[in-house]
Amino acid sequence: MTVPKKTVSEHFWSGMTVPALIAILLAVGVVIWVLGNLQAALAPFIIGFVLAYILQPFAGWTERMKMGRVPGALLGLLVFMVVFVGLVAMWVPLLIGQIKAFVGRLPDYAVRVQGHAQPWLDTQVWGRDLTSMMKGFDMQDILSKLTDLSSSAATMGLSVGQGVLGGLMGFAGVVTLFVFALVVAFYMLIDWRRLMSSAEHLLPESWRPEVRHVAHDIDTKLAAYLRGQMLVCLVLAAYYGLALTFMGLELGWMIGLVTGVLAFIPMLGATIGAMMMLVMAAVQFQLSSFEPYLIVAVIFVVGQLLEGYLLTPYLVGRQVGLHPLWVMFALLAGGVLGGFIGMLIALPVAVILAVILPRMLALWRAAIEERN
Repeated sequence: MTVPKKTVSEHFWSGMTVPALIAILLAVGVVIWVLGNLQAALAPFIIGFVLAYILQPFAGWTERMKMGRVPGALLGLLVFMVVFVGLVAMWVPLLIGQIKAFVGRLPDYAVRVQGHAQPWLDTQVWGRDLTSMMKGFDMQDILSKLTDLSSSAATMGLSVGQGVLGGLMGFAGVVTLFVFALVVAFYMLIDWRRLMSSAEHLLPESWRPEVRHVAHDIDTKLAAYLRGQMLVCLVLAAYYGLALTFMGLELGWMIGLVTGVLAFIPMLGATIGAMMMLVMAAVQFQLSSFEPYLIVAVIFVVGQLLEGYLLTPYLVGRQVGLHPLWVMFALLAGGVLGGFIGMLIALPVAVILAVILPRMLALWRAAIEERN
């Protein structure tokens, strides 16, 4: 009887011993720990890698067209910068205009809030015996706190100045991060093949065919997720911004932008967006009518249906195929281990594990059954 020869895949996975698997898991844990503790230093490299990964097909196309990889990398980054700056130039004036209009209407909102709150205060507070209400208060403690408050008022000007300076330094930090990320992306684009080849040569030669095959599957799903999800975020930001502004909600463009951008992290964007819409509707419309709240709810529900049944299936692709429970676990684990950066990379890591784990477990189980 002829024993069938093992395929490269079976040889690779069946040779995965328990110590080797433990070593791999420990290595993954170390990487996650490093990401969690060096978020600020790693941020430009992570952003640069994602940008290079997205632009890699374009750089490869220019190389195949005999244009050279360096011109392709420069052209790809230039197009990205033009699109990015164009979006900023389009959104920022709208945001500034809405913020100015909102600040100008704040006194009117305050008067309306007072008008709604005054009857409640009259019935719930002023209608009671104030003497009995004051028995539970320590007047000496209140006077002491007022004294401390007045002494701290002299430092408010200095605090405001420090806040303005901190804001300027924060803006400079964002610009610096953006520039560093572009530089990292450029060098990764021009050296992409060499970087991938160097990573491959770190592996034993017998592993390389299977690793190459797994990497191709990961690339297919990861590319579908990253490129598609960015388009989903852009479309959702435009939809929510236009819809909320059209209905007359204050700061509609800003709320739409935040909701769309945070849609990159499933559930987080929808949750924060819904809260911002309801809070702004409560501030602006208060209890004057139920209709604005109904319109906000309809806009939000339509946005969720648009994302779930049209944008995500056709732009991200059904081939990613992550179960909602797996998505929730990945987001929670990423947030606990790596903070906001961990949540950003949680789903790409989940996509990678969704490719590796089923293949490893199936072939490992087959290898155990063969030995028995």
